[in-house]
Amino acid sequence: VMLSQQGLESVPDEAIRNQLVSWNNGDDDFTLWKANGRGVDLNRNQNIEWIPGTSETSPASANYPGPYALSEPESIALYEVMRQLRPVMQLNYHATGFIIFWYGEETGDKWEVVRQQAKTISELTGYTLMPPDVSKTMGSIKLWFNTALGNPAFTVEVGRSSAPVPISEFPRIWEENKEMLPTLMQLIIDQREGVPLTEHTIGR
Repeated sequence: VMLSQQGLESVPDEAIRNQLVSWNNGDDDFTLWKANGRGVDLNRNQNIEWIPGTSETSPASANYPGPYALSEPESIALYEVMRQLRPVMQLNYHATGFIIFWYGEETGDKWEVVRQQAKTISELTGYTLMPPDVSKTMGSIKLWFNTALGNPAFTVEVGRSSAPVPISEFPRIWEENKEMLPTLMQLIIDQREGVPLTEHTIGR
């Protein structure tokens, strides 16, 4: 994040700066950098359907999944938190696009529950639900959470501009998402109490 927002000035070590520029194809503009400091895309580094890089086979600004699953300390930390706490639902915020990725590995009745939950999020925010066939990212914490724990996971993409989203967009994003957590908490409570899906109401 610091590299994307503050550029190379956020990196004090000259050797590391030079290495980062090399991974960034010689460009010192890191505005669109989404990998960690070792050029690994953390959203593709979890130990679930991890596959060697196809579009990127070495450290890069995005999409390089790392030399192996859970190769990065950040990935391990997130994996351990999820594994130990075992939350009943996961909500990820990314940028940009005003879209929602929602589908994992659900089938049958569970698929319908998650679809209705995703529909509620869409109605709440006004964001578009992505089709199931594009809602799955190999090696992501969302996919691991959904597959390993069997619980719903949603990724909400905010912002209209290219990342990093300017602070000027925050008021609108806040208005669109300020009821997100209480609404999802109510969905969880309703599900546990057996409230029919058709009775869910936004911001109740």
